[in-house]
Amino acid sequence: MYRPDIETAKALAGEYGAIPVGMAIPTAGRTPADAFRALKNLSRHCFILESAEDAKRHGRYTFLGYDPGLEITCENGEMRIRNGADFRFAARDCAAHIQKIL
Repeated sequence: MYRPDIETAKALAGEYGAIPVGMAIPTAGRTPADAFRALKNLSRHCFILESAEDAKRHGRYTFLGYDPGLEITCENGEMRIRNGADFRFAARDCAAHIQKIL
């Protein structure tokens, strides 16, 4: 079952233009890494976010996605923002820039 339900999603999408939609999927013995590999058949730009508690166990939640509308990275003092265009600039405090975007 999708969350939010389809009627709520339609109402919210009309107001916001785009909304996240989620679905709980029983694992049936599969790992989040298995699901991630399956997504790679859909897109070359996939991501996985896990609430891992430690390196030996999987976390409680896993978020999988592909083809994000906005991507933000910060590495070695350089911030990169991609949303169709590709912007790069020096940044000392990446968290402050991300807060402005949010």
